[in-house]
Amino acid sequence: MKPATSLTTTGWMALVTALVSGSWLTMGCAPDLGVHKPDGEPESETTGSETTDTGEGGSGASGSGSTSSSGGVACSSPTTDCNGRCVNVSTDESNCGACGHDCLGGACEAGMCRQVLLAMDQGEPQSIVVDPQNVYWVDRTGGRILRKRHASGTPTEIASGQAGPFRIAANGAYIVWTNRTGGTVMKLALADGSPEVIASGQSTPHAIQIDQNNVYWSCFGTNTIARQALAGGSTATMVMQQGTASALAVDASLLYWTSFSGGALRKQPLGGGGFTNLVTMLDGPIDLVVRASQVYWVNATSGTVLTVPTAGGEATKIAASLGSPERIAVDDTHVYWIDVIQGSLSRIPLKGGTTHVIADGMMQPMAIALDDHAIYWSSMDSNGSIMMKAK
Repeated sequence: MKPATSLTTTGWMALVTALVSGSWLTMGCAPDLGVHKPDGEPESETTGSETTDTGEGGSGASGSGSTSSSGGVACSSPTTDCNGRCVNVSTDESNCGACGHDCLGGACEAGMCRQVLLAMDQGEPQSIVVDPQNVYWVDRTGGRILRKRHASGTPTEIASGQAGPFRIAANGAYIVWTNRTGGTVMKLALADGSPEVIASGQSTPHAIQIDQNNVYWSCFGTNTIARQALAGGSTATMVMQQGTASALAVDASLLYWTSFSGGALRKQPLGGGGFTNLVTMLDGPIDLVVRASQVYWVNATSGTVLTVPTAGGEATKIAASLGSPERIAVDDTHVYWIDVIQGSLSRIPLKGGTTHVIADGMMQPMAIALDDHAIYWSSMDSNGSIMMKAK
């Protein structure tokens, strides 16, 4: 396990202190980071309720000699009939562990898909987002926004000269991001656009979200959350005195956020009207996701993953005793998070159960994103790497 050096709980508290004292203007946000080439992944092992392996897929067992019940070919061990073709599901990249499970460019070893390095030497990839065709990320130190086809081609720079790009979001037509150092909020039309300023003069813009009509962002320097229409217009302050709103999420009618220093999970109608506390007395709430009428979030200080209905109610703890979980993602079956102290990416079923470690031994994992087929993440390995792994 390698030490993590990201903006963890201690760093967050230092940032909050600096904001209160007014010294945030000169405070450096990025630590002095060492980098290394990725090591080989560990052998599979299971300890208690936590499972660690080098990949995911089917059972990982070799197929035995069989004849397809639908009149397919007869296959001798260790191959299996997959749609009329004899394949070894222990090594076949298109049928890894089970027929039809594609490793999306990764190797298949012992029936499990390996991760794929999409890009390296990406500086400080603080945030990552995906759409059906591409993966996008920010290079904070290089002042760039980049794009790459999921498992092919080379990264393309789509914006440069950005002053400290930090968080990024997308809605299928646009990507938007915050320039934390430059105090600007930006947008770019994915069809044929170039970078445009949505708002300037912002005081340390941090988290950002987007729906089909509006962009929402938080400002650490003023402890506010603002909104502006994608089509342009004036910037409206939605909420004030939010105590470092570290992450935002939106659904059809509500805006949600984590108040890190306020120790609360909150929501407010998109049209305004005052906020409501969903959960209070939290220990370091730092990132959240809204999905299927549930809010999922991570507490970096207490090392927990929790969920609560969007309508309110009792919070349910999904995972505990973690190092410092700082980013979260959710799909139809699992909750995923990165842990900067443990240097790992893990997942657990939505209702709890066994934690599965997808990747570990990382130097400062930074961000995570999902689509229907794969998991994407960034870390400071290989001087800033973007990784992908088939689900």
